[in-house]
Amino acid sequence: MKSKKPLHTWGSKGVGKNPKSGDCKLSAKWKNGDRKLGRTMGSFWHAHPNSKMVKKLRICYAGVVTIGMVPHHLGVVAWKPWIFLSRYNEIWKLDGASLDDGNRIPPPGGLKPPQQKIWADGIARLVADALTPKKELIIMNEAKRRYHALVAALVNERCIKAATYGRKRTPTAYAKGVSGDWVAADLLRPREPTLMHALMTALVLALPAERASELIKLGAWLEYRIPLFNSESSMALYHNACWQLSRLCPTWHAESFLCDWNLLGPLDSMFYNQFLRTMGVASARELPIESIAGCGVNYGAEAPEWRTDASRCSSFTVESEEQARHKMYEEEWEE
Repeated sequence: MKSKKPLHTWGSKGVGKNPKSGDCKLSAKWKNGDRKLGRTMGSFWHAHPNSKMVKKLRICYAGVVTIGMVPHHLGVVAWKPWIFLSRYNEIWKLDGASLDDGNRIPPPGGLKPPQQKIWADGIARLVADALTPKKELIIMNEAKRRYHALVAALVNERCIKAATYGRKRTPTAYAKGVSGDWVAADLLRPREPTLMHALMTALVLALPAERASELIKLGAWLEYRIPLFNSESSMALYHNACWQLSRLCPTWHAESFLCDWNLLGPLDSMFYNQFLRTMGVASARELPIESIAGCGVNYGAEAPEWRTDASRCSSFTVESEEQARHKMYEEEWEE
């Protein structure tokens, strides 16, 4: 028999003038891009079992959490163990899972931005612990500790080597070289290691190709949790990034890890400005975006690769003209 209880309580569905207990809805400001940590993410209507009065509770934004291979926006209610997830401008209360320490979640009001980040990181860690199987959680935590230790060792090695050249470099200086919003903890101990974090760390430290490929491979494995990245693909990605950065910043190509990032600016600004310049040139010349990105532009509806032939079988088959020509020659040869 099919259960009548829904798996999720979706937002923007059934939330009218008289919301019922269990309804949730995203706020207009959050939809428009005001997604700072601790801000109001939406509203949740809840009624106590012994009372018919429905109360409107505030859902606070606690950052992004990755579930499986999909990132979700995370929301919580102060002093409650509930977990709220959002994706594609929809929000729902996750049924069947709750925070063990939900009654200890304080409201984020009055906290400064560094304190709000600590508040959000702690909640995201609790949610990851609640949704991840215990065996997988143990393995992932061990891999994260290994990643943190590897990054700390690489940064410490570069700081010591820079001192031998008479240059003072600190973890904070390298963190600012990646992003102006980063501090040393963002570089040394990221909450969720990612492919982008590993790549940017390898670039700002100007690591050798083999070390960089190992770091990138570990970061990609921790982010996507699929064994698709090997040493060769990670090294190819790093080589391409080095080639791009050497063209954007010749000083990095000349001075390597000794660059003064206070004068050059962070890496994320360099790459983003180059992206804006490329898009501007594409718009001025009326070029398609896919051609600027390096993709083929002849894969439209008229391309032979996408032509269909339903006369030979019940399902559509996709053949290129070259394959059809070879098949015709083979048939003529057999005759």
